[in-house]
Amino acid sequence: MASGALVLVIVGVALCLFGWLLYRTVLHVLGGVLGAALGLASGWLLAAALGVDEPWPLLIQVVNAVLGALSMVWLFRFLDKMVFLVFGLVVGVCVMAAVHNGFGPELARMGPNGFAYWGILLAGVLVVGGVFYFLRSWFVVISTTLVGTLLLVMGLATTGWGVLGLLGLPGGLVVQGWSLKRWGKGRKKEKTE
Repeated sequence: MASGALVLVIVGVALCLFGWLLYRTVLHVLGGVLGAALGLASGWLLAAALGVDEPWPLLIQVVNAVLGALSMVWLFRFLDKMVFLVFGLVVGVCVMAAVHNGFGPELARMGPNGFAYWGILLAGVLVVGGVFYFLRSWFVVISTTLVGTLLLVMGLATTGWGVLGLLGLPGGLVVQGWSLKRWGKGRKKEKTE
């Protein structure tokens, strides 16, 4: 197996088995590192502007780095949710545009001036956006498993065993689904009495 194919297989297996966990980890690490760097730089500028003596510049930089890291992790998590919500709303608009094109004249007769019709279209957009928002972890699981399976098939194709890479799809969905249920936000707390 060529080294490029081996890399494809390794990355494919990692995405199939740990895609959701990798996504969440990279999201938090990237936010933390970027926030810490920005906090450190702003702490250095603040200490220089205040003209304080040692050890205060270091303390100001460390506090700013920690606050920056925490703030940026929170911001990245917020943006993650908003990206899925906006994407879901866009998909909802596309779905409701198809409904409008297919059933528009019939639905428009439902109410005076078509208010009920536009209410149905708006409700459809909001429902699809909500589905994307609340099931965003599952969308990450499915997309990372699909990409991992594609990489597995491409990597194993050089050996003639490319069809075995398709096993990454059910295997990845089962493993990531279990990890999402086990460590995701949707799990139920066990009662201890």
